[in-house]
Amino acid sequence: MMILLFGGCALLIACIYELWFHNHPHRIGYIPSQLSIIEPHLEKILSKHIGSHEKKYTFYELGCGTGHVLRYISKHHNFKKNFGLELDLIWYNVCKVLSSSQPVTVIRNDVTKHRYNHPAFFYAYLKPEILKKVYDSQGFQNSLVVLLTFSIPGVEPLETINITGSQRYLHLYDFRSEKC
Repeated sequence: MMILLFGGCALLIACIYELWFHNHPHRIGYIPSQLSIIEPHLEKILSKHIGSHEKKYTFYELGCGTGHVLRYISKHHNFKKNFGLELDLIWYNVCKVLSSSQPVTVIRNDVTKHRYNHPAFFYAYLKPEILKKVYDSQGFQNSLVVLLTFSIPGVEPLETINITGSQRYLHLYDFRSEKC
């Protein structure tokens, strides 16, 4: 109960911080992924492209905010490890509190400078120029990548999925050298 109370207070403080005080040129602001609309699509992608091989992969949510996609994946899937990366100190702390009872690791780091374990499954809702930097630094090598709304500039996705009932898309990239 105390964790929920603290988590709720931390989330409220983080929202106020985001709305009034935070202005960083690389952020889209805190706009959470709507898990209810992306979850069925994530499940289809995982089933089709990874199947029973989840244990070979590390999961990363880039720019994880509160970490609700990270927690969903850790609860419903069996990846080798589950990581959430968040640069913003407030959101990092909120995610740590809300994820404290889950088998996840939350890291405060710039997603363009992090060294990733491969093979990996990435999920992100970040600006195109940030995604391009991760791509250019070989961060997505040997990985399956799902991006909400934004795509990697100059790189053709394997598939673009229109999310019914919204004006958003999921862009799927498969950079793996060996397919499952």
